[in-house]
This record gives sequence, C-alpha cells and structure tokens, in this order.
Amino acid sequence: MGFENIRTVVTRSNLLTLAILCYVLIPNIDFADGRRLHKFGKRKGTIKTIESDDGDVIDCVDIYKQPAFDHPLLKNHTIESDGYRNTGCYNLDCPGFVQVSRMAAIGSKLNPISTYDGKQNVINVVLNQHKESGQWWVQYQNEPIGYWPNSIFTTLKNGADLLSWGGEIVNNGITHHSETQMGSGHFPAEGFGRASFFSNIGYFDGSGFINDPEKLTPFASKPSCYDVKVAADKADLGTHFFYGGPGYSDKCPT
Repeated sequence: MGFENIRTVVTRSNLLTLAILCYVLIPNIDFADGRRLHKFGKRKGTIKTIESDDGDVIDCVDIYKQPAFDHPLLKNHTIESDGYRNTGCYNLDCPGFVQVSRMAAIGSKLNPISTYDGKQNVINVVLNQHKESGQWWVQYQNEPIGYWPNSIFTTLKNGADLLSWGGEIVNNGITHHSETQMGSGHFPAEGFGRASFFSNIGYFDGSGFINDPEKLTPFASKPSCYDVKVAADKADLGTHFFYGGPGYSDKCPT
C-alpha cells in the first residue's frame, strides 16, 4: 500500500488555530463516503442515529466508548500521526470526533459540484481550537458540524506550528498506478475552471486575527500523477493554489 499526496505547507510558532476559507472541487462525479444503515448496519455502542439532509446516516456513540478505542494502539485514547499505517482510518472511522450537526458529516458527499469549464461551486471550511476547552472545531458553510476533544491529542493540545493544505490518495496498484483521481482529475497547470484549488487560505494567530501564510512551500510526492501549483495572489481568490491529477495515465503508469 502506498500513499501519495500534494500539499502546501507553512510553518509558524504559537498558532492557536488554522482556517481553510475556500475549497473548491471540480469532479465529474460525486465523491461519497456516507454510511448507510441498510448497507453497513449500526456501529457498536450506537446510542443515537442522525440522518443528515443529504441522506447520510450518522451513528452516535459515547465519546469514551467508541469502537475505535478497541484498537490496541488507541487504548490510551490518544491519536498519533502514523500515516494510517497502524490505526488505518479516515473520516468518522477515526476515534474521537463528536458530531453535532445534521447538515453534514466528515466524509459525506458534497453537493452541488462544479463543472469543467463551467460554474464553480465553493465551500467554506474553518478549523478552530476553542481557547478555553481546547476542542478543535470544524465549521462547514458557516455551521459548526463537530469537534475533536483536546484529550485525544498530544502535539495539538495547545495550537499548531505546522499547517498544510492539499490532497491525498491511497495507491494500491499492483500492475499499474491507481486510477483514483485527485481534485477534478486535471493537473494544476490547467488553471481556474478546470483544476481544483484552495483559495483565501489563512490562519488565526494567538490574538484571533486571520493572517495570510507568509510563504507556501509546495510539495508533490509524485508530480507525474498529481501536482500542485501556487498561484499569484488575486483580489477574489487571495492566497491560493491549484492541485490534482488523473492518477493512472500515460504520464502516470506506475
């Protein structure tokens, strides 16, 4: 199993929060990871089930009795970054997240989607650490959807000093590279209306003010498959970059 990613990174000290203000996807199909009761059944320890407006089903469990904590690596109720190789989880399969909204859930599908060379749809996402409780809250389209309790973190208990934005795929290809697309499935060189992008990105400092990243450092683990391009600032897009790629192709055979 391989992991390939693109990202832009900015390093700062004493950051309390980070914000991703505009994130655009331009896929040709819906990306979905919704949980359906008729397909997956209820999760262990479910005490309440919520159905979001778009039909995604969310099973709620006691935060301290989550099935994920059965994993031996999570017995101490802390999360360590291991590149998914040991804990092996994404989205709501990972321990700790407390869902509070019926509007959306981490891993649920996004609608409406943008069209290639057509209308572009934008979503607003903010990650914010509450100064008193230390909880890391996720806000989507100006609505809080849930949080990670401070108790499950080690290095993120008191803010962050490294921020990154971008995409990631899992490459399980044996005879050739995975056909999984990133973003719109088009390279960043195609620009606005064709390639996916993050725009108006910024971070909150210790005083609660939003700042532009002073310097974004682009990184692509396999640019022939997926790439990233930092663009010049524009009034309507602010600090932004284009990213993505098609996966398996004549440019990305393995």
